[in-house]
Amino acid sequence: DDQQLIAHRQARRRHLGRAADWSPSEAAIFVANNCFAASAVLEELDAADLFRRDFRALADTALHTLAQNQAADILRACKLAPALDFAVAANLLGDPTSAATPPPRGPASASLPQTALAAALRAFYSSLFSSATPELTDLLDPAKRATTRKAIALRLAKAHALLHALASDPVKGHYADLSFLVHTPRQVFVLLDCNEDDADPFLPPAPQHSAD
Repeated sequence: DDQQLIAHRQARRRHLGRAADWSPSEAAIFVANNCFAASAVLEELDAADLFRRDFRALADTALHTLAQNQAADILRACKLAPALDFAVAANLLGDPTSAATPPPRGPASASLPQTALAAALRAFYSSLFSSATPELTDLLDPAKRATTRKAIALRLAKAHALLHALASDPVKGHYADLSFLVHTPRQVFVLLDCNEDDADPFLPPAPQHSAD
């Protein structure tokens, strides 16, 4: 009930202080900053090489989470989250991670009116010409800040490509008028200064399989 929820929040604040009210993104930035600082302190200690690598791996995991959260927040603010969920379930681009999601019934146009999707995409396109990715000024390492912004941009561009594929699909999208698709996926990748074949900078590279 409400009293239990209040008591839980008060207990969190007693144990965590101001951190109890942090957003997931703020917590990820805190972890990354401190892990990079600890790694720098251990830089000249040969015996601490394993710990240094662990700190850097934890920092990269935090920044991967940060990029995920920031991209999701932007898409949610543009009201594109429902359409993106539908597109993921429809598995238009052959994403193996979509296999666990039950495929949607009927075309997107039956549950996502064209007027709503068009308005959401207009908001998204408008953000491309202002500041599509957050500045992340609290992230202290300039190089990691730039890499994280690139990861956010890549997620946004790939989300748009998925939405574009859904809207333009005659069966799974089934929208009569496609004039609301103002930009192609390639144009959005260019506007966000990334490429379609770029990999997530905070994930290990995909294994290379031999031809035989």
